[in-house]
Amino acid sequence: MNARAILSRIQTLNVLVAGDLWLDRWSRYDPFLSSASPETGLESTVLVATETAPGGCGLSAAALAALGAKVALLAVVGDDGAGLDLRRALEQAGVAPDSLLSGPAPTPSLTRLIHARTGAEDAGRIEVVQFQPPGHVATAFAEDLHRLAAHAECVLVVEHRPAVLGGLVAPMPRSVLAGLAATCPLLWHETPLELEQLRGGGRAALIVRPDGQGGVEIQDGPERQTVPERMPEYPVDPHGARETFSAAAAAALAAGADPADAVRFALLAAAVCMMKPGARCASPEEILRAEREWSE
Repeated sequence: MNARAILSRIQTLNVLVAGDLWLDRWSRYDPFLSSASPETGLESTVLVATETAPGGCGLSAAALAALGAKVALLAVVGDDGAGLDLRRALEQAGVAPDSLLSGPAPTPSLTRLIHARTGAEDAGRIEVVQFQPPGHVATAFAEDLHRLAAHAECVLVVEHRPAVLGGLVAPMPRSVLAGLAATCPLLWHETPLELEQLRGGGRAALIVRPDGQGGVEIQDGPERQTVPERMPEYPVDPHGARETFSAAAAAALAAGADPADAVRFALLAAAVCMMKPGARCASPEEILRAEREWSE
């Protein structure tokens, strides 16, 4: 199945994305505007511009929305300024915040400091974490996960943080995900600590992982096959490529593509993402253009 056929079917899908969410910031600072604090004598960091985008499962949801899927996002956002910025960033990405749960502040965030004159990220990142959420929030997350999954053709579960740092997926019993996999058409579980796995409708796991030799290995039960990668040699910004790959692969499989075609489609989307700054998502037009270039 080619990219055009996959895209046409993705645009009919209802997809649920659930997991760990935060606000990504790219803050530009100008060291030539800094001055020493009269109280401490330390140099100030003067920010001159800031861009925001959804991070974590929010980036996965934005990637799916860019492909044309109808996306519901289940995650927790704090009642603070970062939470408002995150809701606004999701709406700008085409993701409705209707299914978000309200939790205690602070809203998790990750700020990258970019030199305003060189464009380089040359200072330490600033991370705001939310410690283990209250029990009622975790309970509501698990209940809404099952309720919303009943209306989705594809469920993408994104696990990034341990429970002690506010992760919602990590502390869930694996039996919960196994039960969900037995009933929903397609469940994709993404975690940076394990292999990316697909289960659905009681089927055995489909495992997707790098083969270490410039390709992607697909393990479907006893069968294995490899799809060659064609990633940009000099990427502009690799941030978001993993989330884009997972979102595109899950959507393509839900749209009826076989595993190899789904992985090829996901590689196209990830390659487009890597050539854009600031985790900007791949559009259908850009994916079709990349497919034409790959076939030449």
